[in-house]
Amino acid sequence: MKNVTLLVAALVFGQIGVAKIWRVNNVPGVIADYTTIQAAHDNAAVLPGDTIHLEPSIANYGALTMTKRLTIISVGNFLGANPGNQYVLVPGTMTSLTVNNVSASNSVFHCNFSSSVSINNANNMRFERCRIENSINFNQSSNNVILGNFLYVITLNNGSNNIISNNIIEYYTDVNTNTANTIVTQNVFFATTVLANRAMANATFQNNIINKTGSFIFTNCVVENNIASNASLPAGNGNQNSVSMASVFVNPNGADDASFVLQTAGANPAVGTGKEGVNCGAYGGTNPFKRGLQPAIPAIYKLSAPVAPTGNTMNVIFSTKSNN
Repeated sequence: MKNVTLLVAALVFGQIGVAKIWRVNNVPGVIADYTTIQAAHDNAAVLPGDTIHLEPSIANYGALTMTKRLTIISVGNFLGANPGNQYVLVPGTMTSLTVNNVSASNSVFHCNFSSSVSINNANNMRFERCRIENSINFNQSSNNVILGNFLYVITLNNGSNNIISNNIIEYYTDVNTNTANTIVTQNVFFATTVLANRAMANATFQNNIINKTGSFIFTNCVVENNIASNASLPAGNGNQNSVSMASVFVNPNGADDASFVLQTAGANPAVGTGKEGVNCGAYGGTNPFKRGLQPAIPAIYKLSAPVAPTGNTMNVIFSTKSNN
């Protein structure tokens, strides 16, 4: 009995200080911890690994001003265009994110924003498999990772050692001259909109595809193994200019993630022509874009349940997948 008591005590006290998952859901009739993202943030502990889950809802979860290190997760996006990944096809979305405090450094985001994201004076932020419908701006912010997102605009100003990889970027990206050591690789730029002469400074720019007839002004950059629909890339170093995007993408004029999968009907100039023989674009390299933008956690994609229980029992069948 003494050994059992000690074991129970060890288990109880071992849970003290363990990170917590906070559920946010504003669907009428659903019981959750909070109904807005700001309330969840304000009441969350400050433990590494504390996670906020934005559950599916047609209603927005509001704006967030962030001062804590947290992980924020939702269920993905473009779910209707990518069936078989989530049982519920509605995403969970917040309006905007503002970070002005270093105490929010090292936060992680796998979620959706219907407006802008502004990161100031915080570092080591990770945005992965997010849908950001307006701009994401980093000012005096370093060592960030922007990986596998569907974005509108990215700007970097007064920072260093940032990575922009495997994103589909609808409008433009500016990497200003007061940044340093930026890695820009495996992206699709100007996916849906043309905009010329964007800044790209002090960066390694490789394995990217410029879909529309936009261009960059390269300053102190290594530019290699990229593809453009016009003649905007420096000659040599494996760069390909004036490439027909109809031979590259499934739908170069599309507006969702499925449109920018590489074309397989005929020879594709993006296949195997990246640095070290990888495919160019968001779906190439070691961290290819994940259709549906689902975070790397298990998801229910199929559910079967009777309308009413039989006696005191109800048999529910569900299927899950890992989404790694």
